[in-house]
Amino acid sequence: MSERDGKTNTLLIEILIGIIAEIIVVILFLVNILIPIIIGIIIFMVLILRVKKNELFIINRIIFILKKYEKIKYNNQKEIKKVREFGILLDNGREKLEKLGFNIKDNGDTIKNNFFGIHLTRRNRFIYQFLIRKLEKGQSKRPDEAYFSEGYPESQKEGSRTQVLYNFIEYLKTKRKISKLLKFFKIKK
Repeated sequence: MSERDGKTNTLLIEILIGIIAEIIVVILFLVNILIPIIIGIIIFMVLILRVKKNELFIINRIIFILKKYEKIKYNNQKEIKKVREFGILLDNGREKLEKLGFNIKDNGDTIKNNFFGIHLTRRNRFIYQFLIRKLEKGQSKRPDEAYFSEGYPESQKEGSRTQVLYNFIEYLKTKRKISKLLKFFKIKK
């Protein structure tokens, strides 16, 4: 091997090392830029898009309980537990419901706004049945559109419309989205 081939090999090795070093510098540069950007996005999502947990918590819990109730309503033991859980949630969340635009009357047994009304029937302090009624400007629609829980007599449940329950759940989902937007833009209701 000649001296010229040795110098060429040395030069090629130096060029290769230089290219690898440049690639490492570019990677480190990108990592140093991308990591703060990713952290910034995470902080933005956590701090800026954060919504009032109290208001959303009650909406999420009501949606969850009503969806679960519809699935288990024919299992008597589970149905009784879900109705009680629903009643306790509404009793404990009175202030939050009022902030969401609901009016509460009759010691918490009637909860309504312009679109939906919930009536709770109690034995002692526990709720054993509820109905959700579709309202028009705060008044019952004619003909009556209501969803009756399983605690009601068969004669009343004949007129029960499951669609009212689904409409109420969709209404709450819309309310949840609006609450998030209002919080994002820091608009007070």
